[in-house]
Amino acid sequence: MLKNYLKIAWRNLLKHKAFSLINIGGLAFGMAAFILIIQYVTFELSYDAFHTNSSYLYRVAFENYNKGVYSGTSANTVSGLAPAIQNYVPGLDRYSRVHPIEGVVSHQSADGSVTRFNQKNIYYIDNDFLSMFSFPLETGISETALTAPQSAVLTQATARKYFGSQDPVGKTINISEEEPYIITGVLKEIPENTHFKFDLLLSYASLGKGQDENWDWSEDYTYVLLEPEINPQEFESQLFSVVTAFHSKGSKDRYNLQPIEDIHLYSNLERELSANSSAKTVYFLGIVALFILTIAWFNYINLAMAISLDRAKEVGIRKIMGAHRTQLVKQFILDTVVLNVVAMLLAILMVRLGFPLINSILDQPLPYETQVSWVPWLIFFGTFMMGVFLSAIYPALVQSGFSPIPALKARANLNFGGVQLRKILTSFQFAITLLLLIGVFTVFNQVKYMMDADLGIDIERTLIIKQPSITDQYTAEKYQGFKHELLSLTQIKNVTFSSAIPGELIDWHRSDIKLGSLESEDNFSIAIVSVDQDFVSSFGLKILAGENFQPDAPASDKSMIINTSAVKRFGFENPNKALGNLVFIGNREFEIIGVINDYHHQSLKENTQPILYMAGSTRRPNYAIKVSGHELSATVDLVREKWETTYPENAFEYFFLDDFFDRQYKADRQFGRIMGMFCVIAVLVACMGLFGLVLYTTHQKAKEIGIRKVLGASLLNIWLLVSGDYLKLVVLASMAAVPFGYWGVSNWLSNYAHKTDLTAWLFLMPILTILVLALITISFQTIKAVLANPVNSLRNQ
Repeated sequence: MLKNYLKIAWRNLLKHKAFSLINIGGLAFGMAAFILIIQYVTFELSYDAFHTNSSYLYRVAFENYNKGVYSGTSANTVSGLAPAIQNYVPGLDRYSRVHPIEGVVSHQSADGSVTRFNQKNIYYIDNDFLSMFSFPLETGISETALTAPQSAVLTQATARKYFGSQDPVGKTINISEEEPYIITGVLKEIPENTHFKFDLLLSYASLGKGQDENWDWSEDYTYVLLEPEINPQEFESQLFSVVTAFHSKGSKDRYNLQPIEDIHLYSNLERELSANSSAKTVYFLGIVALFILTIAWFNYINLAMAISLDRAKEVGIRKIMGAHRTQLVKQFILDTVVLNVVAMLLAILMVRLGFPLINSILDQPLPYETQVSWVPWLIFFGTFMMGVFLSAIYPALVQSGFSPIPALKARANLNFGGVQLRKILTSFQFAITLLLLIGVFTVFNQVKYMMDADLGIDIERTLIIKQPSITDQYTAEKYQGFKHELLSLTQIKNVTFSSAIPGELIDWHRSDIKLGSLESEDNFSIAIVSVDQDFVSSFGLKILAGENFQPDAPASDKSMIINTSAVKRFGFENPNKALGNLVFIGNREFEIIGVINDYHHQSLKENTQPILYMAGSTRRPNYAIKVSGHELSATVDLVREKWETTYPENAFEYFFLDDFFDRQYKADRQFGRIMGMFCVIAVLVACMGLFGLVLYTTHQKAKEIGIRKVLGASLLNIWLLVSGDYLKLVVLASMAAVPFGYWGVSNWLSNYAHKTDLTAWLFLMPILTILVLALITISFQTIKAVLANPVNSLRNQ
């Protein structure tokens, strides 16, 4: 019996070739999109879940208040916090601090040659880190690898970079030409699905015991492992005992616990270790995947109901021959299963073959082969079986319910709500597609808005040379000589330096800043940037009150410039009121001599932040060089020569500031491309379904069209006859989708401090796009039917 069912199902596929191709194509595209999105979504949801202790692992975040007013939450904490928690709060199993640095890592080979690399992702960590987290060692003992000072652990990739195929354990490396570190272990490859990616780990003991008493510098990340029986909410509430003991009297500061598995999707704090994703975005993409697959299955239901008349005689004959309704239901369900299985196999092939192309389009490798790769496939097959059943059962019940005599006379009542259902499903398809288009238009408009917005600072044609990693007591003195050498080049218009450049996080941040007097009970947490006197003019900043730093201001200069956000943070009525006031950073006293305009130091996703500017050179300056002319590569070569003469032991690392600043929007552009790609698939699937319905309608109305042509009906009249109902459905779908689209994009834009306006065009353009595509889809087959010879249709009917 099953063999017979399969044979009939296959014959029906071949009999209705056009509808089979439309159904299989639409389902294959929908399933392929679903697989790709679910691969991405499940990977994003898997971050840090591989740690054995993930249920008890937390990061401590610092919620800061100034004068009782909330001023921000930072992922950074002071290094004295972790030991204080251990002493004041019961229930702590272990802790580890993470202290980031960058530097030049060098290694001397057996032949005496020295290799140097500018190395990022270097972290000092406490010894318990390796036992708290599941980053297993390939060689070495995790319990003791980072106990002793000057010990280091490398990842496999870093070990290969420095030592090739040699065993690095026992060998030494130097960090920025300072004391050597002995390698005590090599870690296995770090999984991609972790918020904490590193290349080199150093023992925290190398920083000295003074770190345990530090309550001024917030440069560490604090991770705690709670005992299994401890309630995290109760533990978090007891952290206020640390605030009481170590913060100023009456402080409202708080320490919060962040579950390790939540950081990647739910944390967007100041000074994150890495750029995190968004749970809203991930879940939204999951909904998009389900929508696309739903559209494809709606297409199938629509077309199955539309061609029911063609199978009415088959039903009548089989019932007269003694077939039961249950047998017919099984047959029609098996037809659906066969079609869906063929589409599924094609979808898997499309995913396999299309993965490299998709990765190149998105500029981000989607995780196809990962340690969680079975999860999306399990979700897909579960959704597939449920969807196949639901899309098969209604058409099967309707078609199997035809009465045999009317069916044989081709007068079967196919309504059963079928016409209304097709209209509802078609409207729903286009409503979903319109929602996706509104989302895509909004994403691209927001990205364009951020990239074109006035930053309040001139970053054009600015060459940045990254700070020298290897420094000594003469590094600061070399600055003026290097600057003078650069200004001697005709291609160089101006040179300045700063301890932090626009587009990157300001890593100098103090939470013990006082205004007016050292005895003040109010502490301010504000970012600090060290600059020279040319910083303001080089970046086109405006002095709103007061004056700039004096030429060649020494590092001991007691003057300070602040921005307008800092004016508001300190509580001054206007910039002029800030002039002459004293600011204390630790025990150092500064006088505010000027106020400059706010500018976007980071992307427009963030609010402008208060910044204090100190005069004088730093041991590790970032050079900002304003260049002119068109031969940029030749200019870079000249600057490189000057650099290698001044800082011969440091690698020359440069970039152009406008390119660097735009990289902050990489994630937004990727999201836009992902949305755009899957929106195109949704539009394609919806148009394929619409094309199939119009194809069937023109086939059913062929005789009517022929008669109307003979009687003199115009092309427009016949086109409206076939197309009118479908265009009404598109219009109705647009009216229903716009309110939901407005709510959705408004919610998404709420994540941005600076956002584009939701103008009418953001909604009209998607509607016009849908209408044009629908018109093209409908008109292609309609005009073909109208232009056909009416004699043929009348003779064949």
